[in-house]
Amino acid sequence: MISLLIPSLLFVLSAALLAWGFSPFIPARRLVSYASPDIDRDLRSLRPASATPGQTTPDPLDTSTLPGAATAQAESPITIVVNLEWSQTMRTGDTQQASLSLWLEGIEGLQAKGTQAFARPAMDPTPQFNILAEARLDLPHLKVFPLGEVTEPVGYGESTRFYWRIRSEKSGSASGILWLHLRLVPVAGGAERRYLVTAQQINLCSVGLFGLTGSAARLLGGIGILATSAYLVFQAYTRI
Repeated sequence: MISLLIPSLLFVLSAALLAWGFSPFIPARRLVSYASPDIDRDLRSLRPASATPGQTTPDPLDTSTLPGAATAQAESPITIVVNLEWSQTMRTGDTQQASLSLWLEGIEGLQAKGTQAFARPAMDPTPQFNILAEARLDLPHLKVFPLGEVTEPVGYGESTRFYWRIRSEKSGSASGILWLHLRLVPVAGGAERRYLVTAQQINLCSVGLFGLTGSAARLLGGIGILATSAYLVFQAYTRI
């Protein structure tokens, strides 16, 4: 019995190492809504122009003629909605993915969460600006890819997504800033407009297990499982 006790304990320990090395951490999510009078004024120029007389096509989904609809539309500001996802805890030596989703609410032809709403017939959907989103993730003491500013277009009825890979080489806490800017580039040329949408603080904690990184724990756990399993099977076979 004693000869089987130590291998059994090593098997349990190896299984615990594997469980810790592969167990996922609960991701953190943060939803931020941002509205600015300047951005709201400029983005309203993106609304499709009304149809010329004689070209109007009835829209059964058009609720603009309902009582109070004009007041509700006038009071609805254009809002930039940002959704952040990342894991606040990660294993030392591992790599995690952080993401940012961006969409616009309150623009005619756009619906919440990036759902496509096509322009109505007999309307000009051509915008006066190209909308570009710029994001940068600054995390000192951590490896982040891609580095620097990342630029993505923001289209009608679409959500724009950014992704980063974050790697920690040593245990400890880290804090950084995720910057998001919005650029309006005139289609006809001219000076572009750039706005700071948000600067979100990102906190991370990198943890090890008795000084082991995630990859080391998985390696030792796998070797321990194989070795102890082979030993226990051999012992059981020789006792037959």
